[in-house]
Amino acid sequence: MKHLNLVLLLIAFSSLGLHCKKEPDEPKTELEKLPPLTMEGKQTFGWLANGKAIIGNLYGWYADYQNGVFELSGGDQILSTEGNHISILVDQYQINKKGTYLIPITKKIGSNTYFSAQFNSILPSYESIFTDHGYATINIYRLDTINYYMAGTFAFTVYSQFGDSLVITDGRFDFKYH
Repeated sequence: MKHLNLVLLLIAFSSLGLHCKKEPDEPKTELEKLPPLTMEGKQTFGWLANGKAIIGNLYGWYADYQNGVFELSGGDQILSTEGNHISILVDQYQINKKGTYLIPITKKIGSNTYFSAQFNSILPSYESIFTDHGYATINIYRLDTINYYMAGTFAFTVYSQFGDSLVITDGRFDFKYH
């Protein structure tokens, strides 16, 4: 009888481990909420806006690369007029391989435009056209023009028409583009 009680006691203790299922850890920081840095065409897009995580969804995003012109657009809502939406265009600066690009931000519109960005939230709108200084940093980790993959990170500051700033950091993207 003592052996039966001991066996039952061991079974009870071993079954405790089966019932105590550990829940996955919740992200502790805003940075941990962003999608991971990948380079496999996973269709991920996210950034920190003044330290707050914004995760783009697969609705309404756009990614393209042609002849050195680099373009990203997307947000966390289906329509760009809702929620948070970011558009980035690098024109005439010729992103053409992996590496880090420091691109001057300028108010000039037209043939001398190197970098333009717009961040729409409900109000106000922040745009690169409200500043004439600073640089955007774009790190290209993968640019495959044969299979149409692009992945990397970005960071820059944009301003509203009222002069307040929006600092975009830890931006990341991993797309299979058109």
